Amino acid sequence: MTETPLSITLKEDNSDGFSLPRGYDHELALEKAGAVDIQQKDRYFEIYLINKSYRRSEPAIINLSHDSLFDVVQECRSAWEKALKDLETTRDHPSGAGQIPYHPYENEWHRPVEDEAFRSLGAKLALAGNDLFVSIFERSEDGKLDRIAANLREIARTGSNMLTVSTTHFHIPWRMIYTHPDPEGELASDGSNFEPSGFWGFQHVVEQYPNKYPISDRLNARDGKLDFGAALHERIDTEFKVNCIKRHRDFIQSSTNMLTYAEWTTILGLEKGLSATPFEQQVVYFLCHADMANTSKSPEIAPTLHLADGEINVARFRRLRKKFEPSGPLIFINACRGGQLGTLVRENFSFASQFLEQGAACVVGPQIEVPAVFAGEFGNRFFTEFLQRTDPPPRAGMVLRELTRQMWKRNNPFGLVYSLYAGADCHIRWAEKVTS
Repeated sequence: MTETPLSITLKEDNSDGFSLPRGYDHELALEKAGAVDIQQKDRYFEIYLINKSYRRSEPAIINLSHDSLFDVVQECRSAWEKALKDLETTRDHPSGAGQIPYHPYENEWHRPVEDEAFRSLGAKLALAGNDLFVSIFERSEDGKLDRIAANLREIARTGSNMLTVSTTHFHIPWRMIYTHPDPEGELASDGSNFEPSGFWGFQHVVEQYPNKYPISDRLNARDGKLDFGAALHERIDTEFKVNCIKRHRDFIQSSTNMLTYAEWTTILGLEKGLSATPFEQQVVYFLCHADMANTSKSPEIAPTLHLADGEINVARFRRLRKKFEPSGPLIFINACRGGQLGTLVRENFSFASQFLEQGAACVVGPQIEVPAVFAGEFGNRFFTEFLQRTDPPPRAGMVLRELTRQMWKRNNPFGLVYSLYAGADCHIRWAEKVTS
């Protein structure tokens, strides 16, 4: 029998919500809050709640197989992609030679659609996120699972929380879940009464923590600078007529006082950089293409990342190094579907899981395809905020949530598709504090 534990720990998100004694301690977080535990029992999952006194609720059954759980997750991803595709229109060709397709989110990241169209889109996304929650947690035959689901809904509507999902195999896109925040009502059948705060990634900091990997929460600068490595697909700008790569390089050029920069644009260069010992980079950023599994029946055996001169699969990453030493980096996989983890719920073999196994302090990546124009902007803004020299320093989870909210105000929902794997509390220590 294989056990698949999953725990959600909650801690009030206040002005210093992540500062636990001696840094971020997952076990201590479990002690300070209740939890949800899910274990795999042969062909189904058993779920129960654990309160602060470690008292367990009556167990309930999530009667989903591995493949059906994958299908539920993929249905949510597909609903997002369809809702966005439905916004496609046509416009006049610049030469005047007829009409050409127009994809608003592929052309603009800042208010690509008008308010009315965005409201309609948000309703569809809320329905998809609600269906994801209902399909997993509200399909009870005896009412036991429904009671647990009701408690999860109540937790989600009690204001901003930190949620740590501790799991080995049971992965879903938690930030894309929607539960209606109104305790007196429910989401309308057409989603028209949705509220942004109902999306878990908008309201909460949600971290999926694979509990079999040790995680550190701190990136220590060296001589006041952070080592930053980037793997770039140089043809993104010309292929999509955007300035992603250019703007990234402009950002790096403006940050030379904070960063020691290494850039990899070829597979050979990337392999050399990632296999270096000791591993100096404290941030690794992928701004490129990716291929991932799309169905449970025909998964990619080894997901791949693409640079201009070729591709590299996750098996190759596994052979390049065993551990990031002396310390694990923050890794941002800004590539289509690059953040999918637990594609088949079984023993995972993806970029996120591989980097975590090698000791990454934090991994961020999207669940679905993201437009290049948005990906570049989102990545730049993430690092701009994360690198701020403030006291206390910015935490990765807070930065991700705040950017999601900022983008939503610009009629752009794509921040919600970025998953955070460990490292909600990941931050930079720019210098050792001297105490008397």
